[in-house]
Amino acid sequence: MIGLTSCNDWLMETSGDLLVPTHVLEFIPLLYEEGYPRTFASDLAWFVLMTDDVEMGALEKGLGQQSTDDDFDMIGGEGRQAFRWHMDIEERLTDNFWAGRYRNILGCNIIISRLPYMEFSEAQTGRFHFLAAQAYTLRAFHYFALINTYAVPWSLENLNMPGVIWVDSPEITRQPRARSTVGFIYERIEEDLALAEYHMARAEVSINRHLIGPAALMLLQTRVALFQEKWDDVIRVGEEFIRHFSFIRDLNHYAEESFGLTTSGSIFMLNLANNPEIIFTFGGTTEYPFLSMHASVSTFGFRTSRPLSQTHPHYPSPNVPLMSLFTESDLRRVTYFERDIITDEGRTYHYYRPMKFRSAGNSGYRENWRTVEVFLNLAEAHARRETGVSVEAIDLLNRLRINRIRATDFVPLTPAHFPNRQTLISFIWDERRRELAFEEATRWWDLRRQGMPQLEHRLYTSTTDFETYILPQGSNNWTLQIPRSELLHNNLIVGNPRDHIAPQ
Repeated sequence: MIGLTSCNDWLMETSGDLLVPTHVLEFIPLLYEEGYPRTFASDLAWFVLMTDDVEMGALEKGLGQQSTDDDFDMIGGEGRQAFRWHMDIEERLTDNFWAGRYRNILGCNIIISRLPYMEFSEAQTGRFHFLAAQAYTLRAFHYFALINTYAVPWSLENLNMPGVIWVDSPEITRQPRARSTVGFIYERIEEDLALAEYHMARAEVSINRHLIGPAALMLLQTRVALFQEKWDDVIRVGEEFIRHFSFIRDLNHYAEESFGLTTSGSIFMLNLANNPEIIFTFGGTTEYPFLSMHASVSTFGFRTSRPLSQTHPHYPSPNVPLMSLFTESDLRRVTYFERDIITDEGRTYHYYRPMKFRSAGNSGYRENWRTVEVFLNLAEAHARRETGVSVEAIDLLNRLRINRIRATDFVPLTPAHFPNRQTLISFIWDERRRELAFEEATRWWDLRRQGMPQLEHRLYTSTTDFETYILPQGSNNWTLQIPRSELLHNNLIVGNPRDHIAPQ
């Protein structure tokens, strides 16, 4: 939060030689610059290393560069601490996610605190309400991201557990602050979303998808309700959302050979310019710096997890690999991942570099909120609210999958495909993993709320040897430590317990 000191000075009414904004139009650029999560993608790029969507290359090709350990990690070892759920991840990297979100919260607080005093004409009333709606929505999102990273997952039993620090003042202070409870933070998030809904209904809404609009607000409402298991709220908002924002891009409308490539003429699945499925884009750009970015070196670093053949010396894979969830008929397999090939002694493997957010002329990746998440949130809410197999959930899955599965192979799901309620819920969770792979920290957050299952990672030390690290079910390490920068300067904050995970 210290980084916005100059912004605070800009707002001080006692600073006679500085600009003191009073008009609503003067606050609009301030919110965009300071309240929007412009560094979000890079701040959490390393989160994927803690999930089952990433593995360390098994060194299939033996490229002759195995002289030191750092040859196996493309950026010199920083990612290993996260990959093996080390009790002190910041020993080799800096956690900027906490500070980044509180910096954004400060920007939102500046706007929210000035709402009663802003000047605007009657014709600009809609602009005022739109500014307020964005500020409240963004603050709710930042706190949602924090509470699902640095506190235990939501549950009725965890409501009084330590959450994160609640700050609703625009004043920058060095005074120590204690953590509020999980329940308190979620209550504040819901209050912000209610205020955002009030203002959004009266707003002059922009069609700019770089700004929070009604669709993005409703998506976040369904996400927050889903994580609190408020199924009726998910269904109420989700059904209203789908009445207005039901577009899903049909991958069958494009030639398969145009996907998964970075050359001219390729089809980029989530290019903002031609995909109305995207309702909000944000977060700057990142190249997923903790993943190997080219097939020729993927055997040395971290990469998308894929199944190993039964003849592979390191078979079976420790977790359920991400790529094992895609059938040959699933067009996401070739649209969400680059189609580079690894050749190993006559065998070929797809590299599966994540490229779903890449845009033509843009080498980086952005975060995107898309209509399909609401379909998935709504499907899960129906499935978990019902005691049997939910027909409504199956219908929502079919509406999504008919646009993702090759048309000649598509077979609609029916209740007969699911022996019981739990098999349907598990299928929806797999569908979330397929559809939302590498988006925000979705997989990490989902695994936490889905019971914090046991995960296993292999850290290779040579072409044949590896160390096995196991994250036990329910481990303390499912919750990240409060960053060192906060612990060192805030004597009222209590850190999270972390476990030492030794190699097997």
